[in-house]
Amino acid sequence: MKLIKSLTSTCRCCRYYQPQGRRGGMCEKLSAPVQGVWKACPFALAAFVTSWETLEGSYNALPVARPVFAASQTIPSQPM
Repeated sequence: MKLIKSLTSTCRCCRYYQPQGRRGGMCEKLSAPVQGVWKACPFALAAFVTSWETLEGSYNALPVARPVFAASQTIPSQPM
C-alpha cells in the first residue's frame, strides 16, 4: 500500500466529515462522532482532491489498446 501525505489538518477539512449541529459532526469513514477542530486521522482525505488509489485502480482496469488496421492496410481517403 502506498502512503500519500495528507494535507488535511483537521476533521472539518476532511472528505469524510459531515457536520451535524453547531459543534461537531460525523466521520463517515470511522462511523463515529467527531469534533471539527480535532487533528485529522491517517484516513483523512482533502475534500476536493481525487483519491490517487482510486485513479490507479481505474487505470489498471482499462482495456489494452489494439491497432484498428493491420500494418499492411492503408486508411482509405475520402474525396473532399
